[in-house]
Amino acid sequence: MTSEVWEGIRYFQSKEFDDPSKPGSGLRMNLAFIAELDALRNSVGIPLVINSGFRTSERNAAVGGVDDSAHTRGLAADIKCLDSGTRSKIVTNWIRSNPRVLRIGIYPTFIHIDVDPSLPNPRIWVA
Repeated sequence: MTSEVWEGIRYFQSKEFDDPSKPGSGLRMNLAFIAELDALRNSVGIPLVINSGFRTSERNAAVGGVDDSAHTRGLAADIKCLDSGTRSKIVTNWIRSNPRVLRIGIYPTFIHIDVDPSLPNPRIWVA
């Protein structure tokens, strides 16, 4: 996949989803998912900072990611979130716009969103 495919994405660049140890790996993200995140960014009306997008298996293990993580298939993103108002906007807008696969993890400093249909869904968890 090349960066030209991302031309229709308004708010994100592929490098925001790179595994830090593998520059360019953000291009391995599922583009339909990225388009959904782009629409989420538009609906919440505030910048969304990606803490983690694509992960190699090695990186996933190093950060304590679960085996079979959707991050390793380019189907997950962790979005920085430090306050309850932003958390509410992100979760509410995601649920409204993406009822097909609902997987949301709420953590103290980020929101995990994934659209991996091979994993149990719907699921919302708090860590």
